[in-house]
Amino acid sequence: MGSIRSRQSNPPFRMRVYGLLLFVFLILCAACFPTDLFAAKIVRVGLYENSPKIFTAESGLPAGIFADIIRYIAEKEGWELRFVHGTWSQGLDRLEKGDIDLMPDVAYTEARGKLFSFHSDPALYSWFQVFSRRGSGIRSIPDLDGKRVAVLYRSIQQEIFDRIIRDFGLSVSFVTFSDFESAFQAVANGKADAVLTNRFFGAHHMRAYNLEDTAISFNPTRLFFAAPRDSDPAIPAAIDKHLREMKRNPDSVYFSSLAQWTSSPVFMVIPTWLKSTATLLAFLTLLGGILSFAFKRQADSRAAELTRLFDNAPMGLFFSGRDGTIKRTNAEALRMLGLESADILGEKVEDFIRRSGKRDEKDAVTRESFSSEFHAEGKRKDGTMVPLACIVFPLTPSGKMLGTYTVFQDISLQAANEKRIGSIIRELNRTVSALKKSWEQTVLVLASLSEVRDPYTSGHQRRVARLAAAIACEMGMERRKARQVELAAMIHDIGKIEIPSEILSKPGKLSDIEYRLIQTHPAAGHRILQTIEVPWALAEIIHQHHERMDGSGYPRGLSGSDILMEARIIAVADTVEAMSSHRPYRAGKGIEAALGEVASQRGKGFAPDVADACLRLFREKEFRFDEEPGRIG
Repeated sequence: MGSIRSRQSNPPFRMRVYGLLLFVFLILCAACFPTDLFAAKIVRVGLYENSPKIFTAESGLPAGIFADIIRYIAEKEGWELRFVHGTWSQGLDRLEKGDIDLMPDVAYTEARGKLFSFHSDPALYSWFQVFSRRGSGIRSIPDLDGKRVAVLYRSIQQEIFDRIIRDFGLSVSFVTFSDFESAFQAVANGKADAVLTNRFFGAHHMRAYNLEDTAISFNPTRLFFAAPRDSDPAIPAAIDKHLREMKRNPDSVYFSSLAQWTSSPVFMVIPTWLKSTATLLAFLTLLGGILSFAFKRQADSRAAELTRLFDNAPMGLFFSGRDGTIKRTNAEALRMLGLESADILGEKVEDFIRRSGKRDEKDAVTRESFSSEFHAEGKRKDGTMVPLACIVFPLTPSGKMLGTYTVFQDISLQAANEKRIGSIIRELNRTVSALKKSWEQTVLVLASLSEVRDPYTSGHQRRVARLAAAIACEMGMERRKARQVELAAMIHDIGKIEIPSEILSKPGKLSDIEYRLIQTHPAAGHRILQTIEVPWALAEIIHQHHERMDGSGYPRGLSGSDILMEARIIAVADTVEAMSSHRPYRAGKGIEAALGEVASQRGKGFAPDVADACLRLFREKEFRFDEEPGRIG
């Protein structure tokens, strides 16, 4: 008994027993709980060779702008990154199958939006450029006719450039490669004549392959990290959160990475031109479709076009019947309000959109028989309200009300643009109510919209239109044709809505790439206007207004009789107004200097009969820009 008591009272013995029990408990815990319970979240990221945006460094580690950004975010979120190397095409396939969680450097398109999930804030902005061997003579798009162009397999560059080439009626052979380095090498070795790439890769590598950039630059592009369609929404949300924080801090990893990997500073705060351009293009597309439909009333041919414009518009759209119930909506409206088609169709517009400050449910959004604009609140499926900017277009051909289009845009993240959008809408209302003919409505609305994009040259198109109309009359052109010249001149620079406003109003000399972007505006204007049906060659006139009689103009280098008379007239009027007027980046040279340029280019860049008519107007008939504008016809 004494020995037993002494063992029970022995403290070291009790400690050994307790220690053994603790050890057994820990073993059981390890067996019962998953080993990765507290492990970091693993995020698989696609890696391909496209320096300086994303590539494999000599050390074997991923490097570049996208690599720096995602590493920083992973560190903040506690993710463990696993990079999966492959080609661009392999990365897209893996993303679609869910074999990776993120693919960097993906440009958003409608088709990709159906396959993948995108965060909201772009990681980078870029544009496309064509590079060729030194001395190749390739300086414009027509120079590529019959040439071989190297492109990245399954890239958005090939898709967009193929459409542009077809618009020009050219024959180009695309040679596809799995990476840009192979494409550049093909041009250097003479296996291709030119290569189409993004501005980052081209600027970073052209000297290594003895290539030069051509005058061909186009299509500003937003770049994202893309995720599988049904992936964890927390990953894109985290990317957006950290991107916004980094862009607000000039000392962040974001800006230090840009400074490290690019040869010149790149300022990546979201530019206002991108948001406003998207809004303006939406209004242009919708308004062109609606006015053309009302003007033509040819149901079979116009219905398909209107449906396409309606469904793909980047703004929310409702079409309601005379009873106010919604008959049709588009994908952007459903996304904005978090609803399905079944939730909306057959319901009243007022069930989802209510005017700001209005509490009377009888105050119908679609009650007016005239166009109106207002701020409203949209009701989402979860009951939350989203601020909207709205405009209502009643459809009243021949004075009979058929229904109403309600156009709305989420302005919760665009407060800074609210004043500009309001002025655009008010200008639309004033113009639409003042004009009688649908094609003139379209032209005048487009003119006011384009001038909103570039306030420093506000009034330029109107003054050019006034002089162009006067020249046409002086040449004996009939009043109807002179009116067509005037209307075309009023929107001759509409293509500049695709040019960043920072470039349009930049003080000082433009860089080569900035000047080349400016030179894309005639072709951009042609693309915008070619779907609007008017009884004269409006789109082609806009396309030609920077061509010259001796072939020295752009974008296609046309000459002589290939240039329409209307375009020849606008070319002279545009030159006189531009040289004589002040700009924020230079003082005006005066009217005499402008007329001297017209005289010196008579029979060279300018048609002799047009130049003579212009000189007579100023020197014999005392034409002045400061007179009150008139209207021809």
